[in-house]
Amino acid sequence: MNKLTGLATDGVSSMIGSEIGTVTLMRNDIPNLVGVHCIAHREALVISDVSRDIPELILVEKIANKVYAWANNSTKRTNEILELLEQMQLDAHRPLQIHNIRWLSRGQVMERLVSIMPAILTIWKKENLKEWYNKACIYSVQFCFCMMADVLHLMNILSLKLQKENLDVTSIGAEIDTTISNLRRSFLRNDTFADGTIYLSKFLRCSKDGFLEIEDKEGITYRHELYFKRIPMDKTSHNGDNLNIDKSKGMRPCIDGSLASCIELSQHYVQTIIDGLNARFPDLSLFNAAKLFSPCHYADDDVIRDSNAKRWLGILISHLQPNVDINACPQVLHDAKACEMELYRFIDTLRLNCEGYTMHEAWRMFCKMKDWQDSFPHLMKLWHATLVIPSSTVSCERGFSKQNLIKEMKRNRLNIEHLDDLMRVSLNGPHIEEIQWDRVYEIWKDAKDRRV
Repeated sequence: MNKLTGLATDGVSSMIGSEIGTVTLMRNDIPNLVGVHCIAHREALVISDVSRDIPELILVEKIANKVYAWANNSTKRTNEILELLEQMQLDAHRPLQIHNIRWLSRGQVMERLVSIMPAILTIWKKENLKEWYNKACIYSVQFCFCMMADVLHLMNILSLKLQKENLDVTSIGAEIDTTISNLRRSFLRNDTFADGTIYLSKFLRCSKDGFLEIEDKEGITYRHELYFKRIPMDKTSHNGDNLNIDKSKGMRPCIDGSLASCIELSQHYVQTIIDGLNARFPDLSLFNAAKLFSPCHYADDDVIRDSNAKRWLGILISHLQPNVDINACPQVLHDAKACEMELYRFIDTLRLNCEGYTMHEAWRMFCKMKDWQDSFPHLMKLWHATLVIPSSTVSCERGFSKQNLIKEMKRNRLNIEHLDDLMRVSLNGPHIEEIQWDRVYEIWKDAKDRRV
């Protein structure tokens, strides 16, 4: 237990509670334990919090789920949608439903919805479904569909990067900063608003005359008039009389149906996401400080490089070694003064021999050199601890998903050993195309006497 460096959790109170949380209880025995809230969970929480806190988006998501329920309840409707999409020369996809517990769900639903929206509007108009057709034809609703599809597309890209196996922790801060920069460039600058977007820029071009039009391969034009009015609010959860909120107090803008108000709402949505990312990743300094062991992040200037190295070392020591007597737990705690004495010779050795290497590549090189390890014993121990700081629980979540797929209703009596074997094969491979089935058959046949 004394060799334990970090513990990644999904952030529930039973894990991170200040009094009886697992991390808190374990710190009684391991004072220097680093508790990490899964980075993929945190990114997903940012999206769910924002979607729940902006009332206009509640109706937008209700329409998205309405499309799924309406189409999913009838095979005939689903086939009609697919046929019409093919006739319109659009990608034929089925609508999806928003699942709050699935990290990529919102983005996938919105992107899918925007791509099939021409067919949905055409069928609703033909079947005279006035209530939902009129709601879907509100300009601001269509604007929000496209805006959310673009924003969540960028967030899903970030989520997938944070879910990678063996993620280099030094890249986490850069990935988040890149996403924030892309969001600001596309949505927060009035002179470049919607530049580089996939769906919103196309919508703004097509809807400038107040109509959505699409022509199928037979030359038939489908036209839908857009209504410039405020998004109707859900009376059960929000009071429509309280929507005109003073923006000077930092509250969200009121959307009145005009393009200007839609842009304000989208900027509020994006800024709230950016604020959420900054608030939910306060420990980025720890991940960024791991660049001390990553030569590809070293500056060319000697003064800047030495300054960065000293700052990074201080951050790592402060996180991995709180104010605890080093003699109480010598297996893991680190001697700050000894690390400082080794620092500059260490970074020179790392820079000259592992130039351009990542943290893991440089570690493999150092492990081959016994004299390097003997020269920097304290920094090597700190490096070892930094390498094993967990950043996410993605592998655990992936295991739960695989378990649910394997142990279904018809296979609910699988024993633990068999389930474990199936999960390992499902998670780790090999791919089914790589399996030597003749060899598998021979092993099975020779395992015992069989009536082949």
